Amino acid sequence: MKYKQELKKIIEETPELMTLLQLINSLGLKDWALCAGTIRNLVWCQLTQRPYSILQNNIDVLYSDHSESYEQYLTKQAIISQKNSTCLWNFQNAALNAADSGAPYGKNLLTAISSIPETCSAVGIRLENMQVKIIAPYGLDDLFNFEAHPTSSFMNDPKKLQLYRRRMLRKNWPQNWSEAIIFDN
Repeated sequence: MKYKQELKKIIEETPELMTLLQLINSLGLKDWALCAGTIRNLVWCQLTQRPYSILQNNIDVLYSDHSESYEQYLTKQAIISQKNSTCLWNFQNAALNAADSGAPYGKNLLTAISSIPETCSAVGIRLENMQVKIIAPYGLDDLFNFEAHPTSSFMNDPKKLQLYRRRMLRKNWPQNWSEAIIFDN
């Protein structure tokens, strides 16, 4: 991957993000990643030389655990909120999400990240043996080039494509990120 080393460097040089990764890792989640807007905003702030803070937006944590009950999920969500109450956590077990909801879903983490609506956000990071691992099913080019394209699951389904288009209007990235280019097909 063209940008893999650059992304690792950005992550490793952001102490607050490394602290979050260690915190999430300590939960013992199966098949997890810090992903989506958390990573996208970090990279876009770095590229535009804007200050970055984990407090700017929610912290997207995605994992896939088919053996977990909804009650167990709620307990884990409460635990992570207690461990770091300064962050707004978007904590999701993709195995519990419905395929038609527009939320990430799937039998494993790679499938779940692939189901994120736009390519520039379909990126996850995690710690494995205290090393940063990157999961980017669509690569990192769109992320580093400020491009948002619908991912394949949204592109190939007219209803989901409409969800993607509404999401792009609602997020209004070009207002906050003048470099962002939104594609709808």
